[in-house]
Amino acid sequence: MKKIRILSLILCLAIMLGCFTACGSSPKKGIVGDWVVQGGKGASIKFDKDGSFFWYEEHGGGVYTIASDKTLVIEVPDERTTDELTWSKDFDPENPDSDIWYVDGDFMVFWGGFYTRAGKDQEKILKKHLKTDSKKDDKGDDNGTYNAGGAAAKVLDAFDGVNLTVTGISPFCKVSIDTSSCPSEVQQCVEYEADKDCYSNGDSVVITARLSSWAESDYKIKSATKTFKVSDMPEYITSTEGINLDSLIKERDDYVKAKTSEASNGSYLFDLVYYKCGHNCSQYDKVNSTSVSDVYLVSLKQNKLNTISHDDYNFVYNELCFLYKVSFTWGMSEVFKDYYTGKGTMYVNVRAINVVKYPDGTVKWGSKSIDDLDFQTVVSTKSIEDLTATSITSMSADYDIKKITL
Repeated sequence: MKKIRILSLILCLAIMLGCFTACGSSPKKGIVGDWVVQGGKGASIKFDKDGSFFWYEEHGGGVYTIASDKTLVIEVPDERTTDELTWSKDFDPENPDSDIWYVDGDFMVFWGGFYTRAGKDQEKILKKHLKTDSKKDDKGDDNGTYNAGGAAAKVLDAFDGVNLTVTGISPFCKVSIDTSSCPSEVQQCVEYEADKDCYSNGDSVVITARLSSWAESDYKIKSATKTFKVSDMPEYITSTEGINLDSLIKERDDYVKAKTSEASNGSYLFDLVYYKCGHNCSQYDKVNSTSVSDVYLVSLKQNKLNTISHDDYNFVYNELCFLYKVSFTWGMSEVFKDYYTGKGTMYVNVRAINVVKYPDGTVKWGSKSIDDLDFQTVVSTKSIEDLTATSITSMSADYDIKKITL
């Protein structure tokens, strides 16, 4: 009986010692083996029983020890580095800290990433321990959020703090992305691209965010696209409806008055020298009358937008054309005008080029700059029909032409 008691006592002690040993060394036993990083296709790191490890794609080989408080000490002799990782069951399932580690069966948290034991079902294990999966939008497309089957990555909100700046004149507005208010990781890791080069008022701007190639293994983007609207930008007019052109008409009247004043006993009228006797022997006496015969709005056809560049020196998007009939008298000179005088008529297209309407109702125009507020002219000495044909309808291949009333 005494012998049996002794054997029983020894057996109990052995069981207790075995349990203590197993419980006390479970982290060390658990870490031994080959591990595959989340999203990897082969072993990423291997821990051996002898305290050595090999990190296939990172730092090479080294040694490890596990302290009594389960702190994992990693030493890489070639790099002369020593790192300590604290055992922790509390970790961020999307972005674990790089200074913690944890092992539970076939699952391991290590150095900011998730690993599963080689040869095991990674997706199933990760779903169990991370309790998350890829999310789909209402169209069934992956929206780029954390995917338990994908690479270990920190999720970035690429549009957190992004501002869209729109400049220019519709339909040639340009957009630029301002990331100065974004988190530093977004500024460093994310690139942006607009869906086209130029935009009009009312257009949607689709901005696509992409990770820089070097950041693809460490980050994922929460949402790859965001849509903005273009509105309240100045625009080149294609209609005069609802536009107050009083300021333009006043400038036009002042321009015509100034040009006709130059003809009083002068050689030029709307920059045209008057030739009556076959050579430069006569001059304008005065302008007797001016009247607007017709008004036309000429604007670029929409299907021709890609045939011109807004930056071209001779860029013309629209013209507001006022066709004038100008009556004048002329004479040979101050000495001979009593002997050789007469009356004449010319037809002038007074053109306001590239007319722009601003959201506040302001109207500007100019042949080179919209702040010039200048006018250009085309002159015919034949007829209003000749002027219309040569300066307006000749543009019909590329421009829409509307005869309007103001």
